[in-house]
Amino acid sequence: MGDIDKLEKIVFILGMHRSGTSALTRMVNILGVSLGGNLLKGHHEINAKGFWENKELIAVHERILAGLNSTWFDGRPLPEHWWLRSDMSHFGDQILEILKKDFEDSPTIALKDPRLCRLLPFWLNLLQKLGAQPYCVLTVRNPIEVWRSLQKRDGFDEGTAFQLWLTYVLEAEYYSRNLPRTLVSYDDLLTDWIGTAQKMACDLDFEWPNSIEKVTPVIREELTSELRHHKVTEIGKHGRDELQKKANEVYEKLISNGLDSEAYFDDARQCLKAQAPFAHALADALHRTNLLLVEKTKQWMSLGKAYGELVEKYNQERERYNEKLREHDEAKKVIDEISSRRLYRVARFLSEKRTRWLK
Repeated sequence: MGDIDKLEKIVFILGMHRSGTSALTRMVNILGVSLGGNLLKGHHEINAKGFWENKELIAVHERILAGLNSTWFDGRPLPEHWWLRSDMSHFGDQILEILKKDFEDSPTIALKDPRLCRLLPFWLNLLQKLGAQPYCVLTVRNPIEVWRSLQKRDGFDEGTAFQLWLTYVLEAEYYSRNLPRTLVSYDDLLTDWIGTAQKMACDLDFEWPNSIEKVTPVIREELTSELRHHKVTEIGKHGRDELQKKANEVYEKLISNGLDSEAYFDDARQCLKAQAPFAHALADALHRTNLLLVEKTKQWMSLGKAYGELVEKYNQERERYNEKLREHDEAKKVIDEISSRRLYRVARFLSEKRTRWLK
């Protein structure tokens, strides 16, 4: 059981699903920041290198959202000041137990789960009891690329994808204000990870436990072009609907001005709430549809995992069979060699006897 009293710093990796948070978290980990144990394993078709997030914390985050009649793929507004509700307090106790059990006695840890974009105020309220300093790293990726990735993985439509992108990004920006924070683009992470790591350290006034020079070979192997399956070379200026247009605008503002446009982000967040962007009944219907889609995705991933395990087991059995076959062939060679030598000696003995008899 870890000592929670030793915890001094928590780096929150904030970003919409499919925005490169896994790759960024792995880089932070290699730079010396602990991710604890009990990490969610990767899927051979989705984040094959790993998700780098704690399985039990994900489960707690899902239970929190369920208690609010929501899910990770629900872009509807959450209740005002929900994190202060009495029925939420027991989740804080569960999180503390997980931190004690699954995280090492490191004074600095990193937490990654896209749900943190919406659940950050709950964690900040909890950290007041721990006395640990939060640091926030906001990760953004072109919303069109995110949509295409979600469409492939979950079958989500454009409206759902852009609504979720706006909700996650704008809430992460809002809740991380007045905290040490920095912005990382997925493009910069893959094209210039060294500059990205240096910028993060500078913006956060944070020193990496491992020097960049020391871990460069390892990170180069991790951050490869193979991580990217959807590439959009330009920021979409015009969308087919208001949600896509607004998502493109927000993304362009972030890329050009960073996090220094709080008034603009406030307006965008209020605009998102005002237009809803659907009527309440339609939003509920859409959410129920997405529930079915996500359930199908889980089933598909489970089948994919089972298939992968069967293939691995088959390969292991085939290797064992081939090994036995090689052993059999070697043994047969030895036996044949011994037999041939023995037959030669017997034949020679009989030949000598025959010669004597003939004499």
